[in-house]
Amino acid sequence: MNDKILIVTGGTGGHVIPAGNFGNYLLKNNLDCTLIIDDRGKKYLKNYNGNIKIINSSSITGNIIKKIIAIIKIIFAFI
Repeated sequence: MNDKILIVTGGTGGHVIPAGNFGNYLLKNNLDCTLIIDDRGKKYLKNYNGNIKIINSSSITGNIIKKIIAIIKIIFAFI
């Protein structure tokens, strides 16, 4: 049986670095591990040895118009 592990993490170093380290541990133990991160997080994964999938993400910041647009983007990304 070929176990596959998927780790999804946010884009900050406090989340991505531990996820990458854990992913490398899983890879060393012969598990197929893929990380899903947003564009901000890829700079923290220079030492990760597995597959990385980068997704688009949106955050709810800025004025009311930007917040509404961000919410719409999040809804479409979820769908």
